[in-house]
Amino acid sequence: MTPTDIPSDPPVDPNKVPAPALPPDTPDTPFSIELRELHFSDPLRWLAAGWRDFARAPGIGLFYG
Repeated sequence: MTPTDIPSDPPVDPNKVPAPALPPDTPDTPFSIELRELHFSDPLRWLAAGWRDFARAPGIGLFYG
């Protein structure tokens, strides 16, 4: 596998304001994590990565599938 085979994250928009940092005493909740923006092509990247994993270890995929 070469570095060009690995999909990269989309570029960061410099005009986008980052989410405010939470104080250190804030408890971890599902609402306190920062979420990434999804793109239309992301599911295709996930399927391609899953297919590569299955091709490397089909026995495990068949066992759990």
